[in-house]
This record gives sequence, C-alpha cells and structure tokens, in this order.
Amino acid sequence: MTTSLFPTGARLSRSLFDRERDAYSATDIEAVVMGTDKTTGADVVVRIGDIQTLTYSSHRDAAPVRTLGRSNPVAHVTGQRTIAGSLIFATFNKRALADLYTGSSKISLEGTLPDGMESISSARVLKPTDTIPPFDIVLYFASETGNDSVMFIYRVQVFSEGQTFSVQDIYTEHTMQYVAAGVSMMEKVDDIWQNSTTGDRAVFANARLVRRAQATGLDL
Repeated sequence: MTTSLFPTGARLSRSLFDRERDAYSATDIEAVVMGTDKTTGADVVVRIGDIQTLTYSSHRDAAPVRTLGRSNPVAHVTGQRTIAGSLIFATFNKRALADLYTGSSKISLEGTLPDGMESISSARVLKPTDTIPPFDIVLYFASETGNDSVMFIYRVQVFSEGQTFSVQDIYTEHTMQYVAAGVSMMEKVDDIWQNSTTGDRAVFANARLVRRAQATGLDL
C-alpha cells in the first residue's frame, strides 16, 4: 500500500479532559471498503468517496417468559440478531462501488441485427451489485482537533439497489440495502492501539482478524 487511506500524524498532545469531550460530524468520516477479487481472491481496498449516507440497525428477537399468576413477564429470552442498513451514493460517471470487481458477462449478438446494420459480435454487461462477495466497511473518524476513532461493519452483502432519474433532481443517487454479519461499535483509536502500530496497518489488520474469526465459526 503506497498511499495512506486514513489521516496520519493528526493527533495532538492534549489533556485527557479535552480528548474525552471531542465529537465528530459526518464530514470527519473516511469510509473504506475491504473486499475480495472474485477472480484472484486477493484483497481489494477502496476508498468510497462518493458515499453520502450510511445507516445500520441491529434487531434481536425477544420473547417474554411468563409464569402463572403474573400479568407482567418475569424475564425475556433473546433470539437471533439481524443487522441491516442502507448505503446512498452520489452518482457521477459510473456505478457505485465500481472499483469492487463484480464480474461481467459477454452476450453474443450475432444474428440479432437487421440486414444492412453494422455488425456487433458481443457486448459487455455488468452484473448487479448483489453479486459482489461479502465485504467489510471501515469507518475512520478524525476531527480537526486531533481525535480519531474507528468503527467496522463486517461481511456486508447487498441484496437490493435502485436509482431514480428525474428532471426535478439536480443530481442522481444510487441507493443500496444490505445485511451484515457483525458490527464493531465506534471506539477511540487510543483505546485500541495505545501501545501498538496505528494507522492503515492496524485498522486493516483488525478487520482481517475478525473476518478470519467469523470464517472459523466464532459468534461475534
């Protein structure tokens, strides 16, 4: 990796009181995707600068435990957890997440054109985004006062997408809905890697370790 995807050297020497009272806005976030090339199996790391909105929600089934003679439940038992959300991108001159390889199909057009028209042998058709292998999203927060935090959304898989083209819209958006296998809540970088390497290497190493743990069946 030749260039840094996240700000480095931005943290300042400040008092603990100041650092605990820091906060971020949406413009302080760098979003980076870690995916897998379908043909080579190699890691693909892409900064998604066209993303405008990211949402996630976590829902877990809960059932009440009731006993005879009580109208209120004595406890609740929890079941399966579902993590899902949406991604909204500003559309420029190509599709969102175009740098993540989704594969393409060549369709033969021979014999489909009327006589006298120019002959075209084949065409390239990009597949929908739901064919992208599961990927991780790294959200890196860095404020102008020197504070930085990180958050991970693991094994994201897009299952729905769409766009609206209208003369009443000054720009076009690309909206996707996804499900995920896990979320690591936002925490300060100092708390995670206080005595270790920080920056890109530490962030991506953490994401790779969690992905490997999930592949072996650990419930995270």
